[in-house]
Amino acid sequence: MTFYFTYTRADYFLDSKGLHQVWLKHLEVQSGGELQASDFQLEDIGKSDLFIIFSDNARGQRLKVIFDSGMAKMIQEGQLHKTYKKYHLLEQIPSHLLNKN
Repeated sequence: MTFYFTYTRADYFLDSKGLHQVWLKHLEVQSGGELQASDFQLEDIGKSDLFIIFSDNARGQRLKVIFDSGMAKMIQEGQLHKTYKKYHLLEQIPSHLLNKN
């Protein structure tokens, strides 16, 4: 995450668009409507692939198995889709990983 702020506004802020969409909705409520999501501009300026990395040792391999099996279960049961949808992150997950049932 990279960011730069001036006194009263952000010149730029690089982070997850989906998380900021959720944050802006909360900002409207918390400010009593004084601030609106439309007061801010969110633009896609690039894309980065992120990867989960585990240590190359016995503990890391055990954690990898736990993670992989947990993700497979979430995909199979549709929980991953629900979670990403809840946080407005569906655009950030490969469509082949989503079970929309």
